[in-house]
Amino acid sequence: MERGWISEMDVKEPRLETVAKAAVTKTQEYAYDDYATALLSKALGDTKNYQALMKRTDSYKHLLILQHS
Repeated sequence: MERGWISEMDVKEPRLETVAKAAVTKTQEYAYDDYATALLSKALGDTKNYQALMKRTDSYKHLLILQHS
């Protein structure tokens, strides 16, 4: 939450069933989930959660910044 993206765990000898190597995918998925939940919050009149969730939808942008650092 504090960094704005999902970090990857360093897994030695990952196997097909290893799900720890999906940090980028998880970050994007969570951003989309936050967006969908934000829209629901807005429809329900929950402004506080709508604003908080919409702020988190920008987490995918951190991936672009990290890539170019």
